[in-house]
Amino acid sequence: MGIFNKHLFNGTNLEKLLFLFLALFHLIPIVSYQFFPTLDGPAHLYNSNLINELLLNPNSNISQYFEFNSALITNFSGHFLLSFFNWFLPAFFAEKVFLVLYALGIPYSLRYLIKQINPTGIGLSYFSFPIIYSTVFLLGFYNFSIALVFFFFALGYWYKHQDNMTKFSRKLILAGLILLTLFSHLFVFAVLLLCLFLPVFFDFIPIRINKTINFKSQWTKIKALAIVSFVPFLLLVYYFLSRPSSSKSSYLSLEQLTNNLMNMDCIIAFNASFEGSHASFILLSICILIFAKVGARIYSITQNKSSSSVFKKQDVWLVMAFVLLGMCFYLPNSNSFGGFISNRISLLFFLLLIVWLSTEKISKFILIPCVALMIYSSGNLVNYYKKTMFDLTQLATNCFETAEYIEEGSVVLPLNYSNEWNTGHYSNFLGIEKPMVILDNYEAVNDYFPVRWRPNSVPKPWGEPMANNSFNCLDLKNDKWQGLQIDYIFIIKNSQNNRVNCDEQYDGILKEDYSLVHENERCLLYRFNKSI
Repeated sequence: MGIFNKHLFNGTNLEKLLFLFLALFHLIPIVSYQFFPTLDGPAHLYNSNLINELLLNPNSNISQYFEFNSALITNFSGHFLLSFFNWFLPAFFAEKVFLVLYALGIPYSLRYLIKQINPTGIGLSYFSFPIIYSTVFLLGFYNFSIALVFFFFALGYWYKHQDNMTKFSRKLILAGLILLTLFSHLFVFAVLLLCLFLPVFFDFIPIRINKTINFKSQWTKIKALAIVSFVPFLLLVYYFLSRPSSSKSSYLSLEQLTNNLMNMDCIIAFNASFEGSHASFILLSICILIFAKVGARIYSITQNKSSSSVFKKQDVWLVMAFVLLGMCFYLPNSNSFGGFISNRISLLFFLLLIVWLSTEKISKFILIPCVALMIYSSGNLVNYYKKTMFDLTQLATNCFETAEYIEEGSVVLPLNYSNEWNTGHYSNFLGIEKPMVILDNYEAVNDYFPVRWRPNSVPKPWGEPMANNSFNCLDLKNDKWQGLQIDYIFIIKNSQNNRVNCDEQYDGILKEDYSLVHENERCLLYRFNKSI
């Protein structure tokens, strides 16, 4: 046991190999099947293909319907990474490379930060593993997810070089990481600024008490941060000034928010019972470490009999965590700019709490059992997600294979009768490699993604069903829907292998004007007769 304690959680080669093994183990759900289906993932992959088509074939039929968003957007780094990989790799493999970079980036970026703050706290970096499969990641919020990687690398780089930022190359690297965070997700960027500046300002508190601290050094840090964040901050200001204020805000109740935090809802996506039980073990481990740290602090105070032990410099991480906790209860859960806001903030809250726990050494007799319990729960969740993805990837594959029977540049009307909540954008799997116009493209409807619908490319009445992805009950015989040539109608059947809702309404036009050209386990594809 003595040898075990000596080599575990102290940055030795044995510990590094253990961390690498666990990091690779957590890739299993991502690499096991052809696809790793999420709610918004197919839409991101489809739009990354549209980006390549607009860049490489600007005169194609696609450019008649789509164009690049000319407004300043802060939600596109994931799209352009996917576009880059999709440029020379098969679409499913391009997404897999992106997801692997994210899944390895989360644990190693948090570990990098903790190592700069307190190398003896490296054991807390293991708590990054259950964060990989967070709710927002499994929902397919790729830009927010990759922003967390840039967020931790930026903080780690600053803590490593904050006392010597005179080199231009260091300023350039930090500014680049800050910009990458900004162009990944606006809120994560705002939290990054908080985490960069607040600790430096907190250093001024002991300056007033202890004159031995170098006042000039603190101002030098502030100036360095001001220089590297000046351009990103101006872009942030411009973004808000050029945008209308958010609307359609909705809030969760105090009881809901409290329950979500107490259940660690930010890492639960599919099965509240199974995932929730393991989330509770992970939360229990964190709580034990909090009590251990607070207990050690109280003991130190009683032994030293000094008020200087009550609040330490590194407790600024706890302050920042509670700032986020306050935001979680104050901000809406959704508005016109996005949803699941409370879930995202609570995820960041727990991550900053983990960083705070790492700032002081915790007894290995407490840390090792807590990490072991967390790894046990995280391992069970990995196995569960692997099984869950097996079922989802079957439908994704059915959709993707159907694209073979669609001509490039065609307009496709998707009818999704699936009864699975997270398959809302699975029709987008049709266009992840072959360029086509799929009317279900929620990103092109919203003004905070790289690609948008070209004005007047689609008749105005289509705007509402396209915005709500509600095509299932349209009467295409009605003059209201004329003016748009629908080349293909793509149907996703429900898990009982049949269709529901408005069957009769569509059956007429399918029999008269369309021909069935492909069918598989869950999909039907009809082609307009006049285009044959």
